[in-house]
Amino acid sequence: MIAQAALYFNGYNPGNFTGTFDTVMQTAVSNFQNFYALTGIGLVTPGEINLATMKSLLTSKGDENR
Repeated sequence: MIAQAALYFNGYNPGNFTGTFDTVMQTAVSNFQNFYALTGIGLVTPGEINLATMKSLLTSKGDENR
């Protein structure tokens, strides 16, 4: 649910706030990752939430190592 809220506050619609990782949530994560160039760093699988994605969702600086 934290990831869903973070996506929402960053302008990406995660669907319902149920805590379920469904296809709508996966699409929102993938769109966020693409926009912030997270998928090109080799540590991020598009549509999956990992540390780099969460850092970017929750902080203003994101992951400085990307």
